[in-house]
Order: sequence, then structure tokens, then C-alpha cells
Amino acid sequence: LYEFALSADATVVAAAGYLPNGGNSTIKIWKTETSRPLDQLQQVGEIGEFKGRIDRMMFTADGGRLVAIGREEKPPADRLNAGDDLQRVAVVWEVATGKKLQHFVITDEADWSYAVTREGTMLAVGTGGDTTVLYDLESGKPLEQFDCFGAVRAVAFSPSGRWLAAGGRDTVIRLWDVSGGDARMQLKGHKSWVNSLA
Repeated sequence: LYEFALSADATVVAAAGYLPNGGNSTIKIWKTETSRPLDQLQQVGEIGEFKGRIDRMMFTADGGRLVAIGREEKPPADRLNAGDDLQRVAVVWEVATGKKLQHFVITDEADWSYAVTREGTMLAVGTGGDTTVLYDLESGKPLEQFDCFGAVRAVAFSPSGRWLAAGGRDTVIRLWDVSGGDARMQLKGHKSWVNSLA
């Protein structure tokens, strides 16, 4: 096991495991009051396979959906060269049934920083390429791209989902109005990378 997520009410835990011999990543769900396996969600990927690791998992605020970010094999037709065999994807499940609700490709420059709005409508992805990309979790389509300076190591939404904060290598925290894409504020004072936001 290498990745965990806890629901906001602390009643459900999701845990991801990976078989390094080329097997699939799997996600299991536990109820915290019993410590017994409750269910096993469909394995990552369109046909139940994930050729790589799940990097991050997040519950929506109501605990009804689970979002997983990871890397899977690209279709052969999409590979540009011999080493270009993986792509980053986001997968959304309904926790109660294990039904896959969405599966879409995200930017290859994703760099370990992700956040979901409380309502589970949007996904923010911080990149190593000086940007933060906003996705619609229902359609899987990109909504907006916010410019930063340096790799983005942390992203967070306000409780209302209106504001998005991002920080990283350049030590500055930037705040955007998600509804209009306008940069509203820059918070300065850190002397090193910003690695976490809440």
C-alpha cells in the first residue's frame, strides 16, 4: 500500500496498492468503525487495468465520490517514441457502487499537487511547467489555465470553490478567482518553496 485518502467525516478510508511486477493498481475501501474491507472499487483504467502507479486520491466533501490521479499506458497510436508509453489520467468513482463516473487524460506536466472542490465539480492540477490547470470533473475537459513562475507544488480551493490558491518554487502564493480566471492576490514572505496549502 502506498497511497491513502480519508473522507471528510473520517468514516471511510481508501487505500491503493500496486503490484511492481506489471500488475494493476487496486483501490480498496474500508469503514473506519469496523476496520474490515467494505468494497473494492473497479481497478483504474477503462478495462480495469492501470499500468503504473496511482499518485494521489481524494474524496469529495460528502464522501460520495473518489478521485484518483495516476499514470497508465498510452494507446500505441498516441506514442511519439519508444519511451513515450505513459500518460497521466484522472478517474472518478461513485464510492457506494464502485461505478466509474469519469476517466480522462490530464497534462503530462502534472507535478504531485492536486485539489478538488468541496462539491466535486472541479479538479486543479499544479504542474512542473509553470502553470495550474483547472478541469471540469463531470466532462473531463480543461476549463482554465493559470500562469505561475516555477514548478507548482501545492494547490487548494476555498470552501466555496470560488478561489484557488497555488504555490511552489518561486515562494509566492497566488490567488485566483476561478469564475473569471482573474489573479486577485500574491502573498509573499516565504524564503523557500511552498509545499503545502490549506
